[in-house]
Amino acid sequence: MEKVRVDDEIELLLVREAFAPLYVELARENFVDLSQWLAWPPNCQGEADFLGFISRSLIDYAEGKSMTFGFLLHDKLVGNVSFNTIN
Repeated sequence: MEKVRVDDEIELLLVREAFAPLYVELARENFVDLSQWLAWPPNCQGEADFLGFISRSLIDYAEGKSMTFGFLLHDKLVGNVSFNTIN
């Protein structure tokens, strides 16, 4: 499952390398808010960090362990959603 159309506004796409620079931008724009709830923002400063995250996510998906999707609103990446365990 690489793509899920939720409605006319929202689509979920399996993470891909092209998302890395977009994740960098989102993390920078939302650093303060993300840091309140998540441990990773101080450790993810560049594209290489997000490429590592995407690579691990795709390996876990291929192994049937988890799924991580980019969350697109009106065709613009605004975040992600993860299903951390597949049973």
